[in-house]
Amino acid sequence: MAKEEEDFKKDYRYYFNKIFTGSYLDHNLGHEIINFMKMDGEHQRYVYINPWGDIGLEGRNMCEYVFHVMETSSESLELIAVSKIVEKNKAPHYKSKKSEIEDVKLFFKGMELDKIFEDKTGIDDQAHKYSLKANDLLRPIDGVHIYFKRDSGKSYIDDKDKSNIKVYIQANPQRNKAYASEDDGKILPKIFMYLVSYDKYPEEELNNIIDNYPLEPCFSVISDRTKLEDSTSNQLAYFLNRDKNLMHKFIELINSKINNKIGMSEEFGVLREINNIDLLFRSDKYLIILENKIDSDINGITGELVNGKKESQLSKYYEDVMTLAKKNDKNEIKQKKKYYEGIDPNNKYFFLLVPDYSVINQSYLNEYLEGDKYHIITYKELYKALKGDYKPFGEDTLQESLFLYDQFKKSLKYISQSKAEQRMELAYIRLNQRLKELEKK
Repeated sequence: MAKEEEDFKKDYRYYFNKIFTGSYLDHNLGHEIINFMKMDGEHQRYVYINPWGDIGLEGRNMCEYVFHVMETSSESLELIAVSKIVEKNKAPHYKSKKSEIEDVKLFFKGMELDKIFEDKTGIDDQAHKYSLKANDLLRPIDGVHIYFKRDSGKSYIDDKDKSNIKVYIQANPQRNKAYASEDDGKILPKIFMYLVSYDKYPEEELNNIIDNYPLEPCFSVISDRTKLEDSTSNQLAYFLNRDKNLMHKFIELINSKINNKIGMSEEFGVLREINNIDLLFRSDKYLIILENKIDSDINGITGELVNGKKESQLSKYYEDVMTLAKKNDKNEIKQKKKYYEGIDPNNKYFFLLVPDYSVINQSYLNEYLEGDKYHIITYKELYKALKGDYKPFGEDTLQESLFLYDQFKKSLKYISQSKAEQRMELAYIRLNQRLKELEKK
């Protein structure tokens, strides 16, 4: 059983702050974004501790680093950034009124901070401007994801997978805020080798990063459809069937995983939900099976072990496709399995499409029967392959067609990001919207 925070001696140098929580941020600008803004004319940034700016007496006197984390599952939190603290004694006392806090006029891109975060309802939410000051913001190196998990009395780092590093700690960052334990403090400095300074740019360039974010999220984000595998699979099949050049780009991606075995003169069609297979690509000579996973895991696990490996949907699809229809199959299944026939077994390839942050990787697949027959394509790889123009007739098409495909690409890009990156993007979009709104007043 994991230790309670009171059971261990705290290391007040390291502070975990859980941010981007709750549905409020889906439609509103949250104060957490202050952590990622450098104020006009300042060489330091301000750190907002959620909720209400409370850091406690120990934090005001001793905190050196704030680890901004976001919950990505019931068991782990992803590291978004680390603030390096330079001024510790300006933090407000818990539940103190704004009128009792030092009145500091702060501006971002020419707009007063109080105005940017003004509650549109007219209700004062008692959120403070800042808790601490920092002169540097550290973020994970591009392509590296760092996750914190609680452990029963042992602090250690599992970095065998350099793109998904797991840090086991005794503190409980599931709370809105938590200090590290002494044992945590011995290992936490080791993760700094996987971080890069976000403040390496000049102040004006750093603040203009917001201009790289759109004013509106894509439609699939607004309508909360980015987690729907059926929706994404339908769109992928639709656009690839419509545009031969996009299909060629997709086959080039497939070829990069299988040593370029498919000739680029092959013409593929895409079928949906053939015998429960998400996407089936077929040409005269080749068959590609693609199972789409966004937030779901491997399904159809029977509990049976064959040669020490788990039976699942992976083994079912593989066996169906490779052994073809059997005499005792129902007629409906026979009709579906006809799509597998006439193709050399050596020309049948199996893939899983997953976000980069997915727990599903090649070693994970090896736990499943026939899992080693499947290759992995990430959403980031898919987005890079398909981010070009959409020309279903071999030439520029109608504006509404371009708009639809642009929304599809934005959805792919969004899914390719980690949960923390998705929330960061949404927060920047909300901030961008608020600045534009104030400019028009």
